[in-house]
This record gives sequence, C-alpha cells and structure tokens, in this order.
Amino acid sequence: MKVHKRVALIATLLLWLVACKHKKSTTTPNPQVINNEVAMNVADIVAVTVNNSGKLTPTLQLGYPNEVKQFYDNNGNNAVWSKRNKFNKQGIELLQFISQSMNYGLFPEDYYNKALINYQNLLSDTAKANKQTILAQADLLLTDAYVKIAHDLKVGRLSKDSLTITADTALKINYYVDVLNKALKSGDIVLNLQQQEPKHTKYKALKAALPAFLQTMDTKQYSYIVYPNKDSMQLVKQVTKRLFEAGVITQIPENIDSAFYTKMVLKYQISKSIKQTGKVNVEMAKALNTSPWYQFKRIAATLDKYKTLAKTMPETYVWVNLPSFKMQVVNHDTTVIESKVIVGKVANKTPELNSEISNIVLYPTWSVPYSIAIKEMLPIAKRNPGYFAKRGFKVFNSRGKQVNPYSVNWSKYSKTVPFNFRQNEGGGNALGVIKFNFENPFSVYLHDTNQRYMFERTYRALSHGCVRVQLWDSVARYLIAQSRAYYPEYEVVNRDSITLTNDTITLSKTYLRDSAFIIADSLKRYMAKKKNMALLMSKRIPIFIRYYGCDTSDGKIVFYDDIYAEDKQVIDQFFAKK
Repeated sequence: MKVHKRVALIATLLLWLVACKHKKSTTTPNPQVINNEVAMNVADIVAVTVNNSGKLTPTLQLGYPNEVKQFYDNNGNNAVWSKRNKFNKQGIELLQFISQSMNYGLFPEDYYNKALINYQNLLSDTAKANKQTILAQADLLLTDAYVKIAHDLKVGRLSKDSLTITADTALKINYYVDVLNKALKSGDIVLNLQQQEPKHTKYKALKAALPAFLQTMDTKQYSYIVYPNKDSMQLVKQVTKRLFEAGVITQIPENIDSAFYTKMVLKYQISKSIKQTGKVNVEMAKALNTSPWYQFKRIAATLDKYKTLAKTMPETYVWVNLPSFKMQVVNHDTTVIESKVIVGKVANKTPELNSEISNIVLYPTWSVPYSIAIKEMLPIAKRNPGYFAKRGFKVFNSRGKQVNPYSVNWSKYSKTVPFNFRQNEGGGNALGVIKFNFENPFSVYLHDTNQRYMFERTYRALSHGCVRVQLWDSVARYLIAQSRAYYPEYEVVNRDSITLTNDTITLSKTYLRDSAFIIADSLKRYMAKKKNMALLMSKRIPIFIRYYGCDTSDGKIVFYDDIYAEDKQVIDQFFAKK
C-alpha cells in the first residue's frame, strides 16, 4: 500500500477505532509483530497529527506536535510508554503523576487525564483484538503530556512580561525533548519532572503545604461576585445566584424583591457569623468569593509566579509582597528582617517592579506629585493658603522661584496649576525621616511616614503608591552594612580648579575622600544632624515588588486579600475554564 493511502486509512481509523467494539481474536499476537505494527502506526499517526495542526482525534489536540514529531523521528518511531498491549511501568508512572498533578499546582485535564484513563481501560478490554492504533495514540498523548508538564513546571503557564527574569529564553530549542529522553534513559520519570521546578524556598514551602490543603478541598465551583459593583442590579443577581449555589435558597426567583434579598443575605451572614446588616459588605463578599477551588487557582497562579524569577536569586535582596502588607530583607535565602508596610490604595496601586536600591536619603524633602497637588492640595489651598506654611510646604513657580501662597489666586485653577509644592525635611514630612531610592518609571520608593499609627491597622492599602516601612531603622542599618554606603564628602585638590565668574564659584575638579564610607552603627550619628543628606551605596541592593496572593505559615497555606484583584485577573485569563 502506498504511504499516502496508508496515512489516509490511519486518519479514518483515528476517528472511530477507540470507540468501536471488535470481536475477540482467536489467536495470540506475536509480541514482535505487535511492536512492528505499533511502530508503523506511530509513524503514520505522527504524520497525520502534524499535518492536521496537532489534532490527534476530533476531541484531542496536542500542545507540542513539533516536539512530539522530533522525538519520534529521533527514536525510529518506536512506542515508549507501552508493552504487550498495555502501558509499561513508565507509562503507568506518568499516568499516576498526571492524576496527582494538583499536588504541583497543575490541572490533570491539561495533560489528558480522562482520555488516558479511557485508553488504559480500552487496552485492558479483552474484547479488543486490534489494539495497535490505540497504543500508538496513547503513546503520542503521553509523550505530549510529558513535554507539556515539563514546560509548565519549569516556566509556568502565565505570559511573560516586564517582571519575568527567568533565563528560560536561553533554553535550546529541543530542551524539553532532551528532558524526556533523559527521563526515559534513566527510568525515573517523576524525578526528571521535579528537576524542572524552581528551587526557591517559598515555592518549595507552598508546594509542600499543598497536599494537606487538597485533602479537605471541596472541588465544587462557585460563581464569583464583583464587589464593590457600580451596577447594583448586577450585584443583586450575582449574590442571589451565589447564595443559590451555596444552598441558602432552593431556587432563583424570576423577580427579586428587596425584602426577599435582605432576608437571604441575613441568613447567609448568620450562618457565617458575619455582622448582620442585610446588605453585602466587604466581609461577606470575601466569604462568598473564598471557595476552596478558587483558592486552589490562587495557589496555582502563585506557584507559577515563582517560575518567572531567576533560577538563582541575589545574595541579598529586598522583597515586598503587596497583598501581605509585608517587606522582607533576604540574605542567603533566609529572611533577616520582616517589616509591616503600607502600600498604595486601590486608586493608587503600588506597581510591581524589579530594581536596585541605590541610595538612602536622610530627612528627605518631598516634591508633591502633580496628581496629588491637583486632587488634594489645590482644594485645600483655595480654602486656606496658610495650609502650606502650617505643614512645612514651599510653593515654587514654573521657573523655580519661591512664591508666597497668599499672593496666588487659587480659585482660578481647577484641572491644572502652574506651581510645584515641596515639603521641608523634618519629622512632620510625609516621607518621615528616611527614604530608600531605586530607579523606576513610576516615581515610587520605600520610606518612613509621619503617620506611624497606620501600621497597627490590618488593612494597609492606604498610600498614594509608595511603600511605607515600619522598621525603617533596622532596614537602613542592614543595607548600609551590606552595601558599604557612604556620605559623599568632597575636597578640592587644586586651587587652579577654582574660577570666579559673576560672583559664581565653579569647581572644575572634585574628588571623593575615602574617609567618607560609614558603618551601620554611625547611622544614629548622621540622623542626629537632622539635615537632608544622601548616603550612596557602593553595592546596590536588588528590590522586587510583587503580588503573591498566598504564602505559608507554620506549614499551612495562608491567603491574603486580593486587594487589587490581580489574582482574579490572572485566574480569569489563564484558569477561567478550569
């Protein structure tokens, strides 16, 4: 039979053979004959599948058809996951891994779990006489599943963005095929998959706590309610549907009157020991949206976020996790300082970023961002220009000249204002007594605050976007010690470098004195000067501001409020149909 005819025949067989019933064979097939036939079927099925854009059957689409083709081309189109009409040891091991892949934050159906179990059952059916095509299809599916798992464990399922610092782009083209070949050669299928995972301590801790979470997890999926919601009617419908799913009501009425709605909300609030108001509030919305299955998706998203980090993190770095309201200084994979932080409000989100802390400013001045000047300070100036002096602000025109706020007709400005506001250094400054600078396009930084009482609040998304640090003193001392920070004192070494022009002295040569380096214990002495000064850092300290929705504590998974709904966006984009 010509090759193209045989390929066409196999394509037809793919559509019906798995579901068809055959009469039991009267003879026992020779194992060598079976192997030869399977090898032939694998070649044909690979050809058909690749030519059909990776479609193995009408309902099964391979994720990596090119890698699958490359693998079988290199091994002579031999089946590797089966032997004598059934899955071999390695095939069974991989199928077991897939069925338990939620322990890795993966979804079994992404790797054809039900289809493979169905193939396994068909192969165990003694009524099936001709099993070569079934074996060949199953083999391709297991190969594709292995490549897909290896990829998802190594780099995850999320899109690359500006935060991604993993070096996966350096992977050679046939990397995952090599992983598969190595696994088959060593015979250890699971170990080679586990070697693809991140080595970060927090990733390993979260994954270690996952099996215990899964043991008690309710896999039922519930609707998500949007709260707060400007569309009040939409909120009513979403809440009603969600309460129906929870069994609070037995059916969803066509017309929802206010009395019925209030009654069912109260019923739910009583059952969850939530303050009984008859209205949906933050606490109730949080309870409604906290289903175990949704939490698992948050875990899956968080595990994948660790895969966007570099394989090896810096020796020392600062880690800010926004929804946890915490900042950590990490050295050699150990947290040496943990501090509460205040992050941006929902309307002024603190951005996620990668950067390096380059200097520490003592007693900083604060140049008010234009948006704050317009939205917050201009209305106050219209009522009382004395506000500026009272709060230590100076007003400058567009030429940089200081102006008297009482001389300005503030009432004529609304959406724009041709002035800049700068707050003097000191304890009353909004930045407090210290600021940690790092380059970023968002004009945010870490700093102290003159409202330290806010650290006692549980919910701390309260700033305009910068991160306020409670233990600024401990952090500053540690970073100074790690980075050899110095105060840049300069001296002129040549009198000829001094020129006088129109009462202006110009220094053409200045040199930094070695004696300018300071030690951590001298921070107190510099702070005592109470003057604006910058300590430069010989060694910059990396900083990572991230949004990770869960973590571990004492071996158990803890979830943080999705303050910016970032987890929901990730879940909607990548895991919505799970």
